[in-house]
Amino acid sequence: MTSYQGLDAIIDTWTTKFEDIMYIFSILAIFLNLFHIFVLSRRMMTSSAVTSLLIGIAVVDILSPVYYVKIGVKDLIFPGPCIPPRGYFETVFNWILLAIRDNCRRCSTWFGLELAAIRMLSLKLALRKQFNFITESPFGLKTIVITVLVSCGISIFYVFRYQVVPDPDWIFIPGCHNPRDIQYYVDEIEGNAKAPGRARQLHLLLTAILEKILPSFLFPIIGVVLICELGKARKLVEDVRKASTSVRGTEKMNKLVIHMTLTFIIIEFPIGICKLLTATKDSYEDAVIPESITKLFNMIYVPMTATHCFICYRMSSQYRDTVRRILRMKKASVHPGSSIGNSMGTA
Repeated sequence: MTSYQGLDAIIDTWTTKFEDIMYIFSILAIFLNLFHIFVLSRRMMTSSAVTSLLIGIAVVDILSPVYYVKIGVKDLIFPGPCIPPRGYFETVFNWILLAIRDNCRRCSTWFGLELAAIRMLSLKLALRKQFNFITESPFGLKTIVITVLVSCGISIFYVFRYQVVPDPDWIFIPGCHNPRDIQYYVDEIEGNAKAPGRARQLHLLLTAILEKILPSFLFPIIGVVLICELGKARKLVEDVRKASTSVRGTEKMNKLVIHMTLTFIIIEFPIGICKLLTATKDSYEDAVIPESITKLFNMIYVPMTATHCFICYRMSSQYRDTVRRILRMKKASVHPGSSIGNSMGTA
């Protein structure tokens, strides 16, 4: 590990300070997403491919910030300067949590893109009954399984990017009782002359392009096509009452697409650019600023995952009634035109 100074050190220091309080936002996001899953899995909720994908997004959004919770719990247990040095197995455990976060962040991105794509295809192929299966729950589950498997394949490069080694910068603090006199950390593998950090470069390039930059372009494209298809579908509706319901569904779906598009452009696109910049550097010390920016946007994303349940609450009267019934606020009523499937995912 080499030292770095100036702006690099300032950005890295403030990123670390923000990371120290991330466990608070992470715990809040985890509980809200657990409640979100509980609502979506109720019998009152219409079963559809979109509902399955929403549950999938919530699950990976729960697993993604567990690393921050682990770090926060350790800081609460050992608040003073006498923090026990990280042992080998703890370092490996941290490594696993980071690999899970890497995988879950990618799955969350792809699930959101697939949700919008299914909505677009369901409208475009609405008159072809042989394609009705794309709106059904089994199709959503198959999509989730395939996506997770592909994402795990990319995470292999993440695993081979690093190795667990002794920390040469760790200093023993006099007066502290430490169970060991050595600390470990996860360091990037530099490679050799024939393959200088090949796994590192492949992982950074794959995640930057497939996970960040490409979805940031595909979301607006799918959104525009979706809006056009919704306009065509509205013209085909002959009944005035149904037409007004379609208009409301159109507005709700547009808000969802706009929310996803803005989220990915504001957060994911800068992360993708930073990963590409990091891929051109030889080590972390040479890319402190882009790596710190990536960490910062990843932390900002955590509290944003808690907004999904509020969006569904505003979009679907079926979701609202389910929440109110769970909280015993009122008796549930049936709104077949305002379900999660009708508002967000089925034709």
